[in-house]
Amino acid sequence: MPLPTLLFHLLCLCLPAWGLGLLLALSTRVIWKGYACRLALLANWAALGLSGSLVLLLGLPLTGQDGSMLTYALLVVVLASVQWLLLRPLPVK
Repeated sequence: MPLPTLLFHLLCLCLPAWGLGLLLALSTRVIWKGYACRLALLANWAALGLSGSLVLLLGLPLTGQDGSMLTYALLVVVLASVQWLLLRPLPVK
């Protein structure tokens, strides 16, 4: 497989993680106004994207196929857990 094709396949494999990470990072700032994220928006997106990509890359050999519902369910759980760990309550004034 040529290198551009391999890179395109890796991009398509990890794209759901980065898309969901961006959606989660943006929606957290809108919905949960009583909490502050420990990271800036781009760093938050990078942390979510990298952890989600790791889940998808590990799910590929474990399930034997790309796009397994088990892998996507685990992706949602891991990204929600990482985002929860990055949140902290704002101090009461």
